[in-house]
Amino acid sequence: MTSGHDNNHSPEIRALPGWRILLRSMWISLVVGTFLVAVNQGDLLLDGRAAPDLYWKIPLTYLTPFLVATVSAVLSAAPRQGNAG
Repeated sequence: MTSGHDNNHSPEIRALPGWRILLRSMWISLVVGTFLVAVNQGDLLLDGRAAPDLYWKIPLTYLTPFLVATVSAVLSAAPRQGNAG
């Protein structure tokens, strides 16, 4: 049985394995990435002094929390094996 929350997403998204993890990771990345861009590059962006290297730094700033959140969630959900020794 699916919850009403599941019906808010397209069938393609619901069919993905771990789609909830990916959606949560995207939201975390959006919030954390935006905060980090504002702190680290905000003055340059607001002054219009954005250097060309920001074209790779800003996407990387969003990618990093996405990867950390995704890997953490996947590892946390993985079955754990006890120590045999």
